[in-house]
Amino acid sequence: MSERKIFISKRCDHSIRLIVGLSKHDLLKYFDVINIDITSSVPPFVKTVPTLFHNGTITSGEGLFDYMNDFAKKIMSANEKKEDNQLKGLFLIF
Repeated sequence: MSERKIFISKRCDHSIRLIVGLSKHDLLKYFDVINIDITSSVPPFVKTVPTLFHNGTITSGEGLFDYMNDFAKKIMSANEKKEDNQLKGLFLIF
């Protein structure tokens, strides 16, 4: 399980936008997605959706989308560096 939990509702356009964006960039694997429409126990700190719970911090609204943009940039940058290192390794073989 991920240490990042996103609480969403399929009835919420912002939740859908968030999930589509994460899916499009293959970032869903970094999050546990909890649909409050089908769970029987919603934590009391979830006042709105989407809400992120990570390292004891609750983030929602524009702050959540800012977090996600920063997170995506970090992951994509790390992936590019890893790919570059793998390509450099290939050239050392020859």
